Amino acid sequence: MMRPRRLCEIWREADDGEIVILRDTTHATSLLRLNHTGALLWKAMDGNRTIEELVSCLREHVQGEPDGRQMEEEVKAFVAALHEAGLLEEGGN
Repeated sequence: MMRPRRLCEIWREADDGEIVILRDTTHATSLLRLNHTGALLWKAMDGNRTIEELVSCLREHVQGEPDGRQMEEEVKAFVAALHEAGLLEEGGN
């Protein structure tokens, strides 16, 4: 069971609660800006939480009755995109 962990240590939380990540590779340097939802998940990806735990964390901060299945799919897609971009690795067991 994947427990995503941030690889990038160069990031800052902006005044508006969003997060800016500096991604530096051998070919280029780029900035990635995460909205509030992405920022919440980013901060929670410490290598100790499973995808299901990340979904639960997000559910606590969403107003209304979110569709749990859709939320889980969106979290999985977000984690996959960050992993593909080289910003995450698989954490502890």
